[in-house]
Amino acid sequence: MKLPLLFFLFLLSESIFGQLTVSSVTSTVSTCPNNGGITITASTTNPPLTYSIVSGPVIQPIQTNSSFTSLPPGNYTVDVADAAGNHSPQSITVTGTYSMIDFVPSKVAPYCPGDNTGSLVGNLVPSTGLAPFTWQLIPASGVPTPTQTSSSFQNLSAGNYTIKATDGCNNLRTIAVTIQDAQTDMMFGSDLSSEKIGCDTMRISFYLMMDKLRYPLNYQYSTSNGNFNLTTETIIDSSHLDTHGYIQIVQDISGLTYGDYIQVAVTNACGDQIVSPVQNTYPFIFYPKYSFNQCGNSVNAVFENTPSVLPYHTFLKQPLTYTLTDLATGLVTASGTASGGMPIAGVAMPNPLVPGESYHLLITDGCGQTFEQDYLIPGEAPPVIINGEVVYDACIDSVVGTYRIHTSGFSTNSRLVLLSGPATLGSTNPEFAYSDTYSYPDTVPGADYFFLSNLAIGTYTYKVIDDCGNELPGTFIIHPQDVTSLGYDHSYRRGCPGENKIYFTMHGGGYVIIRDIVNDTILDEVPFSYYGAFNNDSLLNLPSGPYEITFEFEGTPQYEINDTPMPCALIIDTITIEPYEFPDVLTNNTILCNNSLHLELIPDTSKGVAPYQYEIIAGPELFPLQSSNTFLVSIPGVYTVRIFDACGNAASKQVTVDSITFIDPQAIVDCNNTQIIFPSSVHTTYEWITPSNQVFIGDSLILSPLTPADTGIYQISKIVNINGCVDTFFMDYHVVMNGLINHDYFVCTGDSILISGVYYLPGIYSEVLQSVNGCDSIIQISVLILESQIDTNHVVICLGDSLEITPSIFVNTSGVYIDSLQNVAGCYDFTITNLFVSGASSLVDSIICSGDSVQLGNQYYQTTGIYTDTLVSFSGCDSIATLDLTVLPPKFSTIIHDMCVGESFIHNNILYTQAGTYTQVFPTSTCDSIVTIQISLYPPISINATASNVLDVQYGNVIHLNAQTTGGTAPFSYFWSSEGSLDDNSIHNPMTTVVSSNWFAVTVIDSNGCIAIDSIFIGLSETSTLYVPNSFTPGTGDGFNDVFRVKYTNISEFHILIFDRWGEVIYESTDVNFGWDATYRKKVVQDGIYVYKISALGKDFVKYDLTGHITVLK
Repeated sequence: MKLPLLFFLFLLSESIFGQLTVSSVTSTVSTCPNNGGITITASTTNPPLTYSIVSGPVIQPIQTNSSFTSLPPGNYTVDVADAAGNHSPQSITVTGTYSMIDFVPSKVAPYCPGDNTGSLVGNLVPSTGLAPFTWQLIPASGVPTPTQTSSSFQNLSAGNYTIKATDGCNNLRTIAVTIQDAQTDMMFGSDLSSEKIGCDTMRISFYLMMDKLRYPLNYQYSTSNGNFNLTTETIIDSSHLDTHGYIQIVQDISGLTYGDYIQVAVTNACGDQIVSPVQNTYPFIFYPKYSFNQCGNSVNAVFENTPSVLPYHTFLKQPLTYTLTDLATGLVTASGTASGGMPIAGVAMPNPLVPGESYHLLITDGCGQTFEQDYLIPGEAPPVIINGEVVYDACIDSVVGTYRIHTSGFSTNSRLVLLSGPATLGSTNPEFAYSDTYSYPDTVPGADYFFLSNLAIGTYTYKVIDDCGNELPGTFIIHPQDVTSLGYDHSYRRGCPGENKIYFTMHGGGYVIIRDIVNDTILDEVPFSYYGAFNNDSLLNLPSGPYEITFEFEGTPQYEINDTPMPCALIIDTITIEPYEFPDVLTNNTILCNNSLHLELIPDTSKGVAPYQYEIIAGPELFPLQSSNTFLVSIPGVYTVRIFDACGNAASKQVTVDSITFIDPQAIVDCNNTQIIFPSSVHTTYEWITPSNQVFIGDSLILSPLTPADTGIYQISKIVNINGCVDTFFMDYHVVMNGLINHDYFVCTGDSILISGVYYLPGIYSEVLQSVNGCDSIIQISVLILESQIDTNHVVICLGDSLEITPSIFVNTSGVYIDSLQNVAGCYDFTITNLFVSGASSLVDSIICSGDSVQLGNQYYQTTGIYTDTLVSFSGCDSIATLDLTVLPPKFSTIIHDMCVGESFIHNNILYTQAGTYTQVFPTSTCDSIVTIQISLYPPISINATASNVLDVQYGNVIHLNAQTTGGTAPFSYFWSSEGSLDDNSIHNPMTTVVSSNWFAVTVIDSNGCIAIDSIFIGLSETSTLYVPNSFTPGTGDGFNDVFRVKYTNISEFHILIFDRWGEVIYESTDVNFGWDATYRKKVVQDGIYVYKISALGKDFVKYDLTGHITVLK
């Protein structure tokens, strides 16, 4: 017996019909959200009367009270019924225009942190709530202020407050407000910049970052010439305070010159103080910076006052004159004056210099102070490929965004030629799917760095060449863990008014952009890092409404090596946050248990924010606020209840408590498809026992379609369990159904039958006939198959014999024969005969290779010829087999290969690395080809690179290098490569003058072309330093301080993040040599303060975890 989803058709007992009269239906206005009412006046000769609201903004179940209360405005249909089953539906309208109370608070912060000059104002939204209104302020202490009619609250300090407003409907609106202290603290937005403006005066300038300027400012300067306490500035520029949050201070201080120190402490009117680091104006000393021209034949030279490890310059007294003399000839090669409107920190030579030549430099400033020194111009080191690494992720799926290859020593117009690699790239991820191809060779432009974008998993080979004839090969591998795996997700959570949340996550680099669709404004652009797993973020305190969320994946492609430009992945979706609605009681149940009345309030969970609390504020009995939604009442009647939500907002409603024990269910009857529905409650359970004694539990029962097995008496138990009280009520229903007609038909296999003009194949079908009462009758047609009998025989005869398969029909050839015979049911049975004729002669042609054999009978044959044999089958029939055999001769070839130790030789995809004789057999279209491979190794060669001194190496030391070669075959060629200087890179023992730590690599090649490589590290002291500047001026076009870049020595690991003032990551890098050019999403950022966070590791294993501020000034 099946247990269906049950719809019930029950048979009502016969009633005695009588007179039902409705005299009037009236309504009262809903001045609050739901305090309207409907009253019915009616009479009947068959009491009792029951009343229910069957349609309208709310539905009310059957009750004996003729009044309905706590109704919101709208159109209603009220059903009046008596015991005889008479019904009289009535239409009525409840009017009302109430709008829930709302307000928009405003706030003013205290002038200085810690004082109580702040304020709050409620600002009631017009046309909301019902007068009179009262206001209270609840501070963090939880002790509310006395109730007041004004929404203004004064003399407040910083802290968390809750404003509570109550209207004449007893509805509450609460909003939490935080008053924060004004941000009056300051920070330095730059280093102290110094410029010598007079022979005994330095101009000191710096930037102060702040949200609020609390003037006046006090300055305390500590210098090499004494201490100064000043309350006025030479110049103060506050024009950028409102737009970019900074002011510029300029102070002229006498008695200072090159090499002196200075420190400043600044105090504002609120007592906030900041102190700068001690900073030196740099001595009148100049450091060279070299860059090489085409093929290293000449050098451009710039001499700056400040070494490259420092982030600031001391600007010099103008005019600045210089003279450069060639020491070999004594001739002046350059002279001039550096002056102009911009501050000057050095001089640039107007003409290129000659590598290997020595020069004497003389510089004089505007006060007559001089500097002079001799310089040896270094030569350019030979080219070298330093390393390759993944530096950026991609904005498309399943590739590497950018692979960077670092080279050094190549001339201008160097380029990388990509020779081979994977043939295709693409993704099968449905939301990021694409496909494309690669074409080789592919030339990539570059200089010291080459950037290759959109690389799929695989091995790539390349070479780097330039116009000077340099060429170096290379190989790199993109591993599965290197490529992108893009993904995203989003959701939202409804909260209190203005406190909704959108959650989002993104795997891959880029931005999540959230736009308010109604106001067409961008609310946030959240950057996501390329690194790590899924990153999670959220946007808080949102009003309700539609939002557009865009997942904009970004990469930094430099040179896309795939054939077709690929747009970045872009996902756009819409989120609609439903408007906040005040909490509401959806309906109520009166549950009778052991003669006790329990009022159950069912909240509308689509309104307000759970959890809810409940209280009864008017009626026959009162109850205080509680978390339970049930009340034990002793008196039926009308009660006013109030529901609170987690936002502190509340709404009231009137409900009626009646004493009906078992409310009739709602019946929906549609012939053979019916359903019975009881009111749902967590405190009631309905148990149904079917006519077949099956048990079903639930508020509703469904039978569709209704079958004869489903008809009969159903016993229904209503089990109540509320607040520890358990009770049971009973009811019976009688289920009947319309007629069902069955017809059975039989057909042979493969046939169909014609019934009422329709052909039916085997199966079960239903025909529906409309009856006079509007319900359907069902004719069930069963078309059944009469199976045919099939017999199969296997027969073997000798050649020349025959077989009778049917009367008078004989056959004598192999094959399958079918005979049919009609049975008593009119269908056909079949006999299938599989006939095989044995003993026929056969001829076989066979071609084999030398060494193979062919079997004929019991003999094996390996030579060319014609062979016969007589074979006897299992049936006793003889057959003659003839073999025509051809034997093909073998194929041989020999390969001789010489190679260096460590090299390999590939033949037919087989790799050989050792000397020896090897054999390979290749299948061909005829016989196998045998290849003999003879491999010989040249004498092994090795090299050992040494230096005269690698300990305690100081700046300027001359180190003798040596390459000791062992083995190989003379003569030998040597090639040294390094970023350091070398006097000759083609001898085995060159010299280097140490100005920085460097690796020196040497390659030796013998007469056979065998190669050995070794390297040695010549390092200065491993003490690491890391200095972070605090300002830069991008976009000025002067080539000075245009990029934010750290200054360092001996740093092995590095990671930097730069944030804007809202905490968004706008720059990230793991390359200590790279700098930020003040761009974000390909646009230059605004002037202002930005925060950096740096993690680094020195070669001396010193860890750096730095956080600070950088100021962008344009």
